[in-house]
Amino acid sequence: MTLILACRFLKTTAVIADCRVSYEGNQAVDDNLQKLYQIDGKIVLGFSGPLCGAAQVIDRVRKNSSNYGRRRTADNLLRDIERWILAEYRQIENPIHRRNLSFVLASVEPGRPVRSTWRSQDGTATPTPSWYARVPELHTLTLRPSDRDPGRLVEDKAGLCKVLGVGHHARDQIEAQIRELYGFSFRHPGSQAVVVAQALMGLCMEMQIGTVGGLFQVVVLGRNGIHWFSYGGGDVALRLEKGGYVQVNDATGRRVPLATTWDWTANHRPPGSTAVFEDPGLRTAIDGQKGRGDAG
Repeated sequence: MTLILACRFLKTTAVIADCRVSYEGNQAVDDNLQKLYQIDGKIVLGFSGPLCGAAQVIDRVRKNSSNYGRRRTADNLLRDIERWILAEYRQIENPIHRRNLSFVLASVEPGRPVRSTWRSQDGTATPTPSWYARVPELHTLTLRPSDRDPGRLVEDKAGLCKVLGVGHHARDQIEAQIRELYGFSFRHPGSQAVVVAQALMGLCMEMQIGTVGGLFQVVVLGRNGIHWFSYGGGDVALRLEKGGYVQVNDATGRRVPLATTWDWTANHRPPGSTAVFEDPGLRTAIDGQKGRGDAG
C-alpha cells in the first residue's frame, strides 16, 4: 500500500507521495522509494502498487519519451503516456506484479491559459475574471485496474482530488483533510502543498497505516511549470540535492536518499535495509494526542 495524492487547487495542481516500500508476508519496510517522476517539464507521473510492475511500465515511458517524435505539448504527451502505460501494463506477465497497480498523471502547459466560458448560476455567460488569465491549462487523470478485468486499466478524470493506494476509510479521511486545507494559501501554492503533505503524514500516523511512511514528496504544477519542494521541521528535512530527494535528520546525521524504480530494481537490498524514516517530533505529537484521547 502507498499514498499518492493529486489535488487541483485554484491555480495549481499538487502531487504528493509517500516513499515507503512494504513487503508482502514481511513486516520489514524501507522508506526510500521515489514514487513521482517528471517527464519533459510538463507531466508528473506517480504510481502505487507492486514495484516490479511499476518499474516495467516506467521504463517503457522513459524510453518512449526520450525518442518522442511528436510536438511536445502537454496534451500530446498526456495522451501518449497514457497509451504507453496501458500497453505496457498488459505486457506484465506475473499477475502479482500488476495487482492493484495504479497510476496518476498530472499535466501543465506553462503560459497557456485555460480556454473556457464563465457562466452565472442561471447559465448566462459572464465576463471572465481578470485573475483567470493567470491560470494555466491543468489536467489530471488516474488509471486503475478494472473491477471486471484486472488485466486492464481504466481511466478516471472525475473530481478535483484523486487518492491512490489507501483503502476507502482512509481515503474519506484524507479527502476531508484536504477540504479543510483547500483555501489555506492560494497566494503561496508551494506552502499550501507542503502543509497538506505534513498534515497527511500526521493523519497516516494517527490512523496507523503501517504501509505508508517516510517524508512525503511534494510537486506543484503551475503557470511557471513544475516545481519540486523541499521542506523541514526541527531536525528533520526533505531536501533536493543533485536533482534528487534526500531525507535528512540533522540531529543524528542520518541521510536517506530516495531511489528511482530503476535504481531500486538494479540495486535491490534485503527488506528492511533502510527501515523507517520519520519525523520524531511529529511522532511525539501524534502519540501525545492519542494519549490524551485515551485518557479522556
